[in-house]
Amino acid sequence: MLVLSSSNRQTLLHLAFESIRLHFDGSRPEPLKTSDPELLQTCGCFVTLRKEKALRGCIGTFDTKGPLIEKIPRLACEAAFQDSRFEPLARPELRELRLEISILSAMREVTSLEEVEIGRHGVHVSLEGKSGTLLPDVALEHGMSREQFVLCCAQEKARLKPEEIARARLAVYEVMKFSGTYDDQKG
Repeated sequence: MLVLSSSNRQTLLHLAFESIRLHFDGSRPEPLKTSDPELLQTCGCFVTLRKEKALRGCIGTFDTKGPLIEKIPRLACEAAFQDSRFEPLARPELRELRLEISILSAMREVTSLEEVEIGRHGVHVSLEGKSGTLLPDVALEHGMSREQFVLCCAQEKARLKPEEIARARLAVYEVMKFSGTYDDQKG
């Protein structure tokens, strides 16, 4: 599993919030120069925005190209302004957000539902160019069984038809998640 120090977690949260704040002004944060290997890790990641515990945006990637320090600010802006399920974020909402960053381990293909551990694993379902994923928290938040979790991912995220699900590839991954608010960044 990936490791990030407390200070590097704060750095990523700060960069994420700063990129959203600057977007309102039509600018971008200056790229942070670092030689810190933790911030230069190349792994998948997601940025989730919540407002009063309700989902307000979530964008991520499994792409391992580019370091976390570059991907997190970009994904934060995409979650705030480009998640097609929501209207773009309004400036006053920034102070109402809890921003969650999920750093993903490598995916591991599984051959049985019994290998999926609720609360520990995120799931990724794919078949013939269609794919979808759900982070581990989704199953816990909605009280899903592993069967419900995988089926929800296959049907709602990967948009697979019932007859396609049995042929789909199922993979799991683990997540290191941390979060903060805009005001946390001021202190």
